[in-house]
Amino acid sequence: MNAGAWSPSLEQDEKNVIQRKVPPVTAKAMEGCGLINRRQNYQFEWSYGDLKMVTRLIASSKDVESAFGIIARHLKTLELSLMSVVFCDLEGENPSIRPYRDMPGVLGSLANEFYEIGGCPIIKEARRLQQPFDALSINKNDYPSFLEKRFFAELTKLGHRRILVIPIALGRGLCNLVIGTGNRTITPEFQTELFNSVGQTFSATLSTFPEVAKLFETKVLSTLQAEILFLVSIGTDIQEIGRVMNLGTNTIDQLTRDAQKKLGANNLPHAIARAIAFGEISNTNIGQANQL
Repeated sequence: MNAGAWSPSLEQDEKNVIQRKVPPVTAKAMEGCGLINRRQNYQFEWSYGDLKMVTRLIASSKDVESAFGIIARHLKTLELSLMSVVFCDLEGENPSIRPYRDMPGVLGSLANEFYEIGGCPIIKEARRLQQPFDALSINKNDYPSFLEKRFFAELTKLGHRRILVIPIALGRGLCNLVIGTGNRTITPEFQTELFNSVGQTFSATLSTFPEVAKLFETKVLSTLQAEILFLVSIGTDIQEIGRVMNLGTNTIDQLTRDAQKKLGANNLPHAIARAIAFGEISNTNIGQANQL
């Protein structure tokens, strides 16, 4: 991942935001920036200018991990803690990816254990709900195993009033940002603005690192179409494909034509090339199959 060199001046800008004692932006000033309307009487301490600075810093970061580190440091100015960022497959077919984590050792170790068994309760709830929720409000009866009970016990020990989980759709996957609120009281209005601000900074991250959006792209081909193209790509003839997949030659021919149409391919070799390029079938698997 390459987003250009880190600028010392931007780094200093960031230090200025974090270290200075900035008075909360007044509702009137925020109203002028379009951040809130006249009916709202709360204060949200990230000004429009601060958000612009955050997105500029993200655009200058060297990798995705650094970008989420910038978001974490700016959340601290709101007395909030970015505990974790997890990319997960909605269907649980692919392992989760965790580019950022700031959790105590015990929780970190537990997260590693859950990684081997399909994800912790937070990730499972995010897949199920696909909308923001409080991790401390999860129904623990749904997670009765010893490991899960220990996870909730350690989560409670952190002392946060709430642990907000913000799932953001990403193709056929989710990016889950887990934010601890400390002792801060979170009003519904504050929460709405927080979600909006996190959404803006995440959009800036995607703009800087577009490859992130490809982690869990929506698949174009059906499973059968992908399997047929894979078998053709390693030299399997139609008759053998029919025997292996229990399909007739007419069905295979129809599925192949449909796959070519979905991929916008001119012919079968072109369809295979595009399927590999789009991640519909794996180059690695093809190489391994050729060695059999």
